[in-house]
Amino acid sequence: MNYERVPLWSFWASSVPCLSSSGRSSTSTACLSNFTHEIVQLVRRCINTTTLHFYAFWYNRAMANEFQIRSARLADAEKIFSLIHINRDLLVPRSMGNIVENIDRFLVAVSGLDIVACASFQIHPEIGKPEAATVEIQSVAVRSPYRRRGIGRKIIEAIIARVAAFNPKEVVVLTFAPEFFAALGFREIPKTQIMHKLYTGCINCTKHTDPFTCPEIAMVRGI
Repeated sequence: MNYERVPLWSFWASSVPCLSSSGRSSTSTACLSNFTHEIVQLVRRCINTTTLHFYAFWYNRAMANEFQIRSARLADAEKIFSLIHINRDLLVPRSMGNIVENIDRFLVAVSGLDIVACASFQIHPEIGKPEAATVEIQSVAVRSPYRRRGIGRKIIEAIIARVAAFNPKEVVVLTFAPEFFAALGFREIPKTQIMHKLYTGCINCTKHTDPFTCPEIAMVRGI
């Protein structure tokens, strides 16, 4: 029987033969159990993958709206340091002094009193052509319990919106998550294309002796 096309009253009627003429049945419990099972199966078929994705989308959106993206403050420096340190396998380490010196270039995502994400930027000049400067996005980190809620996307979009006021030539990033940045409009490029601008950061890296053997992917997008 195709239950999706049969009214529930008809479905119940099909179970009526289980009843005796006296209105009771020795197998009434079994009939009710079968009926309940069929109802559950019907409901499960109604809640299809599209419906689940719809609710997941709105749930993640609601959760993301619980967070505020704002400029970092000096009082945030220790929490930013901790967040970068937790993700030290993926990020270039930064000292407390370096974070404080560049606090005006950090954005943070805040939930209550907690900083759950951060990102910063650095301007790399082009000698003789100040208008051709490149902006690098750095120190992008989201605490693991808060990932997949759209926070990373929001903080990167906020960084791009801020540096757009400078009218740089392009925005670049070195990343282990190329799919994430590709969804934000970045495209992969050879490291040799930008290494002269990123030399300062790479020379301080403690993980690889040669930036060209580093597995990070270089990506770029226009403003």
